[in-house]
Amino acid sequence: MSVAKANLAQLYTEIGDANLLDHAPYDQIVTASQYYDPRAISFKIRFGYIVDKYSKRPQEIWVLFYPPTKEGRHPEMQFHSFDPDTNAFTKHDDSNISTTVSALASAFNNPKKAAKGKHVALAKYYYLKALVSREAGGASELEIPIPITRTFVDSLRVVCREFEEAKERSSRSPSVTLIDDHDSVLSDPPEDLLEPTQPVKATSTITAEVSSVLTSNVNIQRLETLLAVRDDERELEASNSALDAEERVLKLQRRVNEDKQAKINARRQEAFKGMSLMDAFKLGGEMEREEKRRKLA
Repeated sequence: MSVAKANLAQLYTEIGDANLLDHAPYDQIVTASQYYDPRAISFKIRFGYIVDKYSKRPQEIWVLFYPPTKEGRHPEMQFHSFDPDTNAFTKHDDSNISTTVSALASAFNNPKKAAKGKHVALAKYYYLKALVSREAGGASELEIPIPITRTFVDSLRVVCREFEEAKERSSRSPSVTLIDDHDSVLSDPPEDLLEPTQPVKATSTITAEVSSVLTSNVNIQRLETLLAVRDDERELEASNSALDAEERVLKLQRRVNEDKQAKINARRQEAFKGMSLMDAFKLGGEMEREEKRRKLA
């Protein structure tokens, strides 16, 4: 069993109720390849959007997973935003990104208090599950298991119950999700996250620009779809470019091989030049016997 698969199985065991994790919207995660930081896993997961204070435009925020380098060490989760034009990134690890984010991606849009600890727990779970699903196509990128701590398990339980309760409420009446404006800056939340949360209030950090661009979950879904389409188009263009380059190399190699074959044919004709058909036939037989002798030698 691979490290990621065993690690995920351990998480299911510690959770106790595997069905609880089904309420986390794993099927709504959006991933993209990342190669600019080789220390992190080779793909990233979209966390949400933030408005750039200069351009006033929404920028994507992605969470990156840095696996542990030694047994017992915790993985590191980093949050980066990207400029859509320059692809320059900004790290958001000095602030509480869960409360400064302008809009959360669907996979992280928990119905109650927006807390970095709960989002980190979700990201760890999403990464473990995604790593296991990707192992069918190659080797696992996780070489050392991540610690399944009490804080990690409790935070994951809390946020999964939030999603579960939201589904139950939505089956009875529509609900609106708001983002609270304060939380701990720790990557792992304190135990008091398990206490009943206070009534939520709208965050004051959501600007008018974001309100006009991302006014509903429907718009967020559409934006995620369009961004995913753009990522797929870029990957397809890169793949086509690689194929074109490969075809050019193959054509060049074919021409080189054709030239070699022509020279080989010329050498063979030169060797039989001036010989009778019978002598050529005998020489061919001797050549076959010599080849067999060399193979046995």
